[in-house]
Amino acid sequence: MKNSLKLVIPATNSAQTMKTRESTRKERISLIEKHASGLSYRQISEDLGISKATAWRIVNHWQNETRVNDKPRSGRPRKLSARDECHLRLMVAREPNATLSDLAEDLGVNVSKRTVGDYL
Repeated sequence: MKNSLKLVIPATNSAQTMKTRESTRKERISLIEKHASGLSYRQISEDLGISKATAWRIVNHWQNETRVNDKPRSGRPRKLSARDECHLRLMVAREPNATLSDLAEDLGVNVSKRTVGDYL
């Protein structure tokens, strides 16, 4: 008897595969108002079509930090300033046949030709 491998795929419910989206400021304020009027997290989640955990999290952020919006997200700083971008576009307008390497050299900022191409 040969040993055969079975591929077992666990059953998933629709909640695990659903795409998520951020709630808007208006939705969050509405949620906080409903909570302040005495509705439970369950009632709020059914009214707004969100999970109880999401309702609790939004109210908790409001109570602890008195904020409705998310904190700013981190990310890599931009390589070119707005002024550098404007200068780059001006260079392209003046010399439309210039290569990305030429533009990167003439820009005066230490950037690669790929970065210059991404900005264009």
